[in-house]
Amino acid sequence: MLENAPPRCLRAKPSERPAVVFVDGAVADQGCGRVIIGAVLISPRSVQWHYFGCEVPDDITMLWRAGGSRQVIGQAEVLPILAAKLTWPQLLRNTRVLFFVDNESARFAMIRAGSPVDTTRQLLLQSFVADWTLNCLCWFARVPTCANLADEPSRLTFGRLESAHAVRHEPSLPSAVTLTSGAVEQQLEALARS
Repeated sequence: MLENAPPRCLRAKPSERPAVVFVDGAVADQGCGRVIIGAVLISPRSVQWHYFGCEVPDDITMLWRAGGSRQVIGQAEVLPILAAKLTWPQLLRNTRVLFFVDNESARFAMIRAGSPVDTTRQLLLQSFVADWTLNCLCWFARVPTCANLADEPSRLTFGRLESAHAVRHEPSLPSAVTLTSGAVEQQLEALARS
């Protein structure tokens, strides 16, 4: 990343409050079942809240489980961070973003920009490419599950958000192809050349 990433532009006096994004991932049946993600965005650029919740496509979860790995909760907790950046670029571009995560493993992976798990590493790299493209500055904080606004959308429960007139979005997810080893490195190199 140090070799390929473009320079970051930081403002000494930010002109607006940061965006706040709550994210969550869930895996059914003790880690073997379907994977669901959710996120809620509160942006100073919008009077309404924004959210999504969806089941992760099989081609992505099969990639995560390749080689016999059964536990994919780490990837499920990192994916909504990337999906939020891909889904709401107009609300996150050139801003500070405070992400609230209820999974310490995912939070620390984002902070240290690394993971020993290749599939998580690919999600992290894709997320950092999005940061550079959007020129957003992200901070990751812990939120207890009981206070995580994304907990319900990550279980495909939308009643409270609908009653609050939040705007529901179809999330933009990366394809399984872009999450394979080497694909993100190529994106970094292309970004550095542009």
